[in-house]
Amino acid sequence: MTGVRAEWREPRVTGKKGQLEFVWLGIGGFGLKDDNIIQEGTFAYFPGGGKRDEGIWYELVPKEFAQFAGVAVSPGNLIKASITLLSAKANTWRVALDDATSGARFGLTLKWKSLEEFPSFIVEDPGKGMNPNGPYYPFPRWTPVTFTNVGIRVGNRWLGAHQLSRWYRINMVRGHDTMATTGALSRQSSFTVTQR
Repeated sequence: MTGVRAEWREPRVTGKKGQLEFVWLGIGGFGLKDDNIIQEGTFAYFPGGGKRDEGIWYELVPKEFAQFAGVAVSPGNLIKASITLLSAKANTWRVALDDATSGARFGLTLKWKSLEEFPSFIVEDPGKGMNPNGPYYPFPRWTPVTFTNVGIRVGNRWLGAHQLSRWYRINMVRGHDTMATTGALSRQSSFTVTQR
């Protein structure tokens, strides 16, 4: 797989100091030795004092933690994001994210060796630190996120996600509590993630 793309409306997020929410897409490999995901998306963070930061980020896992692009987004804005392999030989990728509502744009070419597997479309409360079992940030409240026009690039050809033979829905669970659920993939290659 050589690319992922999708659109979504930036959710309305409410939270308290230290709370964080990410919406993102990515591609790479996953496993004990092969965590090499390239990802980008939007975030909402509550630093305290009644303040709120909301914008664009990208990350190369495990090379570096999230990098914040300094581009703001607002709730309800239409976000269009893509990650595309430019050259397998040179290991170059293009990450691009446009806020179609405000006209803000972000794009960057990165050098990254990827397994070119596991396309991902995620809404999450990201882990805090490197421990996969937590601790985690407290989870803020957010409105449902509908990913639309979800596409996967195979070779040089873009396919709607509904055209793929396998598609896994993953729910967010903490302990015995379901925090968020993933809806079914439609024939229009869209699905909704809903907080419980």
